[in-house]
Amino acid sequence: MSFKEKSAYVMSVALLAAAAIYAILAARSGAADGGAAAPFLPALTGSVIVLILIAIGGHVLAAVGAPREAGAATDERNRAIAVRAGRLSREVLAWGVVVSLGLFLATRDAGLLFHGALASLVLAQLADYAAQITLFRTAV
Repeated sequence: MSFKEKSAYVMSVALLAAAAIYAILAARSGAADGGAAAPFLPALTGSVIVLILIAIGGHVLAAVGAPREAGAATDERNRAIAVRAGRLSREVLAWGVVVSLGLFLATRDAGLLFHGALASLVLAQLADYAAQITLFRTAV
């Protein structure tokens, strides 16, 4: 498994953990208010810290396992994978934002718009990592 593939796995786990933490804390905040949760800065800050810590720890472990590969320049295959994965990511992001804007127009709930846009960003990045992992496993 290449370092780039390990990196995609590490970042997927980090992003899923951070998103889950934020979703749970924001849902609790919204349930306490009796409606849709407003953007919840303490949970967002904590989630970002968790994401950073998992990303750093995971990349350090991956680099220790293959130090030469971790410092290697990006080759043509990795660039092609990044381009193909990026296309999928952009599509997911665009559709997510369109749906979020539609929900906002229907409900006039700014909290829903915020969380929809945030979810779109997370889903787009997860789609990017999933596509990279798939493409690393198959021929490009």
